[in-house]
Parts: sequence; C-alpha cells; structure tokens
Amino acid sequence: MKTTDQTARIIIRPLREEDLPGFVEVDYRQTGKRREAYWRDRFAHFTRRHPLSCLVAEMEGVGVVASVLGDVRGWEFGVPEGTGWIEGINVRPDLQGTGIASRLLDQLLGYFRQAGVKRVFSVVDWEQEEAIGLFRSHGFRRGDFIAFEKKL
Repeated sequence: MKTTDQTARIIIRPLREEDLPGFVEVDYRQTGKRREAYWRDRFAHFTRRHPLSCLVAEMEGVGVVASVLGDVRGWEFGVPEGTGWIEGINVRPDLQGTGIASRLLDQLLGYFRQAGVKRVFSVVDWEQEEAIGLFRSHGFRRGDFIAFEKKL
C-alpha cells in the first residue's frame, strides 16, 4: 500500500449535498462519464434513508477524493430488513492503493454495527481484482447468491 503526506490529511465524514461536484468529478475520473443528474438523484435517495452510511474522504485543500455509498434495507429473495448494502466505493485513480477505501469501509462497517446490521452485501465485477481484494481483506467472502445476466 502506498502512502503519501496527502493521504495523512484526509478526513472521513458524512456525505453532504454540496459534495455533489467533487463526487461527480471522482466518478468521472473513474468512468470517463459525467453523470451529474444520475448522482443528484442517488444523493437524494441515500441521504434521506441512512445519511451516516454515505461517506466521503475529503483532502485538505483539494475536496472530495473518494466516497462510499451504503444503505440499510431488506431485499427480494428472502434478505431480511436491516441488512447492510455497500452500493459502491470510488477513489480517485491517482490515490488508489493508499488505504483510503479501507478507511471508508471501516467507518461504514462501524456504522452498520451500531445500526444493528448483522449481514452486509455488495456486488463486484469479477474483473475488479482490487475491489475483490479490498472486500476480502475486510472479512467478506463470496455469498450464496448467483447473479444472472442476459444481454439484449
């Protein structure tokens, strides 16, 4: 894991509406797509339900450099209410591998514990080796569900 003086100046805090531009910029650096309208809608959804499960990493003098979006809910297929969900973790590409995602995940898991969550789910693409490694390093294992997909 690489560390820098910059990453020492990072604070983890709950997501705020005014974080949208920085959040969109991190997403753009990850995906190459500007999706402001999409994220504006998602912000509203997440911050209404469980605002402490939506976190950003903010670097002094720079702004938002990473985020994690979580939720507490049930789901179809017999998943009970009160289940934790990690919708996504985004870290600026130039800061990946510095431990920021791990710090975000640790704080989110702490919130889930305080909220009484006993089980946490996330979905990761098979080719995202770094994300798989991150989850495994935090005790996650492959779950019981199989995702099916059909291209139309």
